[in-house]
Amino acid sequence: MRDSTESFDNVRLKKAVAEVEDRLRSQLEKGKKLRDLPITSEENLEDAQREMTKWEKFTRSVLELCIQGSMVEDFKQPPYGIVVSGRPLGSRARDFRDDMKFMIASLESIIDRLQLIPHETARIKELPDDEASFHGGKRVFIVHGHDNEMKQTVARVVEKLGLEALVLHEKPSGGLTLIEKLEKYANEADYAVILLSPDDEGREEAHSELQARPRQNVVFELGYFMGKLKRDRTCAIVKGNLEITSDISGVVYIQMDHGGGWKSELVAELKKAGFKVSADSLIGE
Repeated sequence: MRDSTESFDNVRLKKAVAEVEDRLRSQLEKGKKLRDLPITSEENLEDAQREMTKWEKFTRSVLELCIQGSMVEDFKQPPYGIVVSGRPLGSRARDFRDDMKFMIASLESIIDRLQLIPHETARIKELPDDEASFHGGKRVFIVHGHDNEMKQTVARVVEKLGLEALVLHEKPSGGLTLIEKLEKYANEADYAVILLSPDDEGREEAHSELQARPRQNVVFELGYFMGKLKRDRTCAIVKGNLEITSDISGVVYIQMDHGGGWKSELVAELKKAGFKVSADSLIGE
């Protein structure tokens, strides 16, 4: 861990300091509860270790969402192993608690230093919702799965309408992690079109037949843009007969038909969101 004299020139908070602290303290409390779980059997220990792994990964994700820079790396995994075969249950349970104590201490250190980040790097200007999510009505973020033809078709339609299609993998990373890159270009977007194509298969536990599903990362990004740009600036284009999550309501779903009617529907949704576009631009498309 770093000392209090470290430079914060390369560190910034992606959210207001109070919100970052609230989120990290929430994870801290969950970690302490996990640390104090009673372990009286091998099954207890295995469950606790699984929960520790999930907690560690989720905490790291929260840090990456809230903080940019070297401070994220101060959340460290224990330098020693968790399980050593042949040792008594009590010894391995103590190892588990020591591991949790180590990670909790590193998280507490990060929380303690949040207030040391200079004000100008700690704050992001807070804009009203309409200003924060709208930059003039030109940039459309396209989230896609494995269907490259669908991606190219939709991007071409967006560009024919006089808008700019933002496709994440076509943009330079500049040393950013994937989530940082997503956040960077999402901040430039005025609208998001999510392409739901039949890339995966899955089923409910009670059913035997597999159903076509979109990629899970695509579903995640649909939810992300619903929160960031709001539902009126997010729509989904669906290809084929897909199983769609029921948790996402209020988003417009456009069925990609062979006749091209989906293009008119997309134009209508863009107009409703305030874009100056016309279906006439797509004549001959």
